[in-house]
Amino acid sequence: VKIVIHYFYKTLDYMDKKIENLDEELINRFMGTAIIDKEINNFLGFLEGIILDHTINKKEIYALQVWMERNPEIYCQYPFDHLIHLLGQTVIGSQKLDEEKCKQFVEVIKIFISGKFYSKNTRDVQRLHGLLAGVVCDGTLSIDAAKALNTWMKEHDYLEDDVFFQEVYTSLRPVRTKQDDLTDFDIQALFKQIKRYVDPDDHGTLRTKKETIENSIIKTKSKKYSFYNSFCFEII
Repeated sequence: VKIVIHYFYKTLDYMDKKIENLDEELINRFMGTAIIDKEINNFLGFLEGIILDHTINKKEIYALQVWMERNPEIYCQYPFDHLIHLLGQTVIGSQKLDEEKCKQFVEVIKIFISGKFYSKNTRDVQRLHGLLAGVVCDGTLSIDAAKALNTWMKEHDYLEDDVFFQEVYTSLRPVRTKQDDLTDFDIQALFKQIKRYVDPDDHGTLRTKKETIENSIIKTKSKKYSFYNSFCFEII
């Protein structure tokens, strides 16, 4: 009887391990595309967020480097290498970007938004999450960036049924009502709200739903990638 029980438990252990391996295989097989799609849409939003106020600085470039280093298998391949090259062409001064070229850049970004797995609304909400990260990836939020974010939200009001969109849009109310009378307190309140979704102290790293609730900080292991050798412009 003891021998039978022993082999019974060994069989159960073996089956548990097979089920765990099967679960991972199923996740990789069926959710792999979904995960990659989401990361692509987040990163495209991040690129859009960086230039949302038509300026760029060294901290934002470094944040872009960090994002690419953390996921080089996706972000250092086509079409992102092409997009980085186009981003460089928008620069017309030490920090100023050509407004018309910025608009063209955003139109190119839209071409590469991945819709293999998600609906239009879902992928645009993913893009919004990345956009928030790009806006504050240098650890700051300017009045111009807040106004540009409000404009983006109004242009994408078809997302109004999404809770995430609603929260961000509501937090932008002072931008719409006060306009030129915005105060530092208004901007800091908006910045605090955005920090629920991204971590400005970690180059705009996206928070998960659980981390948003707990307001914890994401820890991410970075990978090596020679970013500056491939980047096509330098902020002086």
